[in-house]
Amino acid sequence: MLWIHRMRKQEGFTLIELLAVVAILAVLILIAVPIITSNINDAKITSCESNIKMLNSAIQRYFFTEGKYPDSLDNLVGKYIDEKPKCPVSDKYYDSGYDKTTGKITHSH
Repeated sequence: MLWIHRMRKQEGFTLIELLAVVAILAVLILIAVPIITSNINDAKITSCESNIKMLNSAIQRYFFTEGKYPDSLDNLVGKYIDEKPKCPVSDKYYDSGYDKTTGKITHSH
């Protein structure tokens, strides 16, 4: 009988307390998700800008070595860059923004 009496005195969380914790966690998640998503997009844009700078630098090295701008960005692969990068935001190659007369890449999001 003493054992049953002890079991009844043990306290636990009530349903209201558990619901309050779940509600607080839900609010925190609703606040955190947009911030994290925004940071991911900012990182992708920064990575894209870095890719463009790297490609423009490779184009200039090609120009100084070959005496002309490359006909396409594919000409850079192997000697000037390891592989042709894609824009992390749009997941497309930078070919459409390449001007072979000026040797510059223009790209916007």
